[in-house]
Amino acid sequence: MAIAVLGYGKIGRAIVKDLENSMPSEEIAVFDPYAKETGKGNLRVKRVDPLSPDTFRHIAESDLVMAALPAEQRPALIGLTLRYGARVVDVTFGNDDPFSQQATGNRKSLYIPDCGLAPGLSNMAAGYFHSVMDETEDLKIYVGGIPERPVPPLDYVITFASQSVIDEYVNSVTWVSGGQVRVDPALSGTEEFHLSGFPFALEAFLTDGLRTLLRNVRVKNTMFEKTIRYMGHSDKVMLLRDLGFFSSDAVDVAGYRVRPRDLTAALFDSKLRAQGVRDMIILRVTATGTSGGRRVHRGMEMIHVHRKDDGLTSMSVTTAAPACAVAELLLGEDLDLHGVVCPEELAMKAGVFGKVAGALRRRGIELSFSES
Repeated sequence: MAIAVLGYGKIGRAIVKDLENSMPSEEIAVFDPYAKETGKGNLRVKRVDPLSPDTFRHIAESDLVMAALPAEQRPALIGLTLRYGARVVDVTFGNDDPFSQQATGNRKSLYIPDCGLAPGLSNMAAGYFHSVMDETEDLKIYVGGIPERPVPPLDYVITFASQSVIDEYVNSVTWVSGGQVRVDPALSGTEEFHLSGFPFALEAFLTDGLRTLLRNVRVKNTMFEKTIRYMGHSDKVMLLRDLGFFSSDAVDVAGYRVRPRDLTAALFDSKLRAQGVRDMIILRVTATGTSGGRRVHRGMEMIHVHRKDDGLTSMSVTTAAPACAVAELLLGEDLDLHGVVCPEELAMKAGVFGKVAGALRRRGIELSFSES
């Protein structure tokens, strides 16, 4: 089988490494105009724009396409996917509506958006829990990538794009409270987050990560995503935000027009990418509701630290792994899926989430489940 990977940045590389380990006999073709490698063995690297229509028409002939492109390229990717009938699993985190172009799609096309860690694995857990309850009352997602120990000055190191980190601090948050959709500022709703046996205090605050869950899952009371950081982090970044360091409005600096957030992003890249400190990923999804006439509480938790010295981070590995687990499923089973299918919708199908959890376990990523 032939698998195309679009984008060869941190996540794209993690996807390729995963595919090479989990599907060693498959042909993998990477498309990235800025790639430096040429590939070897079953891996080919092509320095071309994957979103050129002529190029994508050939990419669409692959058995499966894995996408890890910049967020601003997602609308073009969706349009090409639906136009040429490709089968795409996408980890890109975008603000656009993945359903906006579905009406124009080729009936053979399949596009699975937001299929990384969160959104992605978080959505699958949420969709699965929702599907096995008669009524879901509360659905809560806590997720964060933090250094194994606090690293001054923000007790944080960056493991993905600095502009995306800033987005978490400035984008308004859409969530559900009292059964009603509401919008609040990022960094609000801060609470203590308790992790058994962990020696440092943690906090969690609202961020805009529910995405398609707002469309596909209905809850009676509460549904939110909160980002986990070391205690006190939110106060520090709120100070930066309130002082205007994250503003997109250009200011005059010695005769030059400068956007404060661009300067801040550059400083974050310079100061917050600590070497020699491993990142750890925490994901906890809980659901409360009724099933068979009784009140139930279900939970899933993942704590993962990538300890191999292969240039990959825990964030890149745990973002790539859910997408690759879904890829395994799509290539190995005859699932009747077409159009735009969200991770939570996929996990609502009988047996699917258990198979994804098993695929993650084979990759050394353990999910623990609880029910009461």
